Amino acid sequence: MPRGGANFSSEELVRVLSHYDVGVIHQIKSLSGGNRRSPKMVVVSEQGKFLLKRRPHGKDDLARVAFAHAVQTHLAARAFPVTSLIATRSDNNTILQLNSHIYELFKFVSGVRYDGSSEAGPIDYSTLIRACVILLLSTLAYCALVFIMQPLTKHTTS
Repeated sequence: MPRGGANFSSEELVRVLSHYDVGVIHQIKSLSGGNRRSPKMVVVSEQGKFLLKRRPHGKDDLARVAFAHAVQTHLAARAFPVTSLIATRSDNNTILQLNSHIYELFKFVSGVRYDGSSEAGPIDYSTLIRACVILLLSTLAYCALVFIMQPLTKHTTS
């Protein structure tokens, strides 16, 4: 098990990956970053490099995951640097529900965690703040639109 956390069984990987059109798989390796209860695998195939993630119980509320995917799609459409969600082959859904688990497949993006060192170069705080404000406003605009578009439910009293 990676770092003592959750992992995928071989059978689970076969079942899950069969739902995606990634082509012939050349390599699969564990990725140990992030939540230990959420196993992650880097999948290298003829279609590219992907990150497969299983949401841990307690972080697998379908509505929340769907909302996170909607926000990510909204930001991608506005040229924010977010990774691509990969949809399932059969129903073109970015969320795969299988055996009481939620799975997500992303286009893999290489990178390293910022360690706070000065080797990364000086931080341009004005550019950083401007980017954060634009991100926040874009996300808030999307959230407001979703809220406004929600049908009003009637509450009845007995």
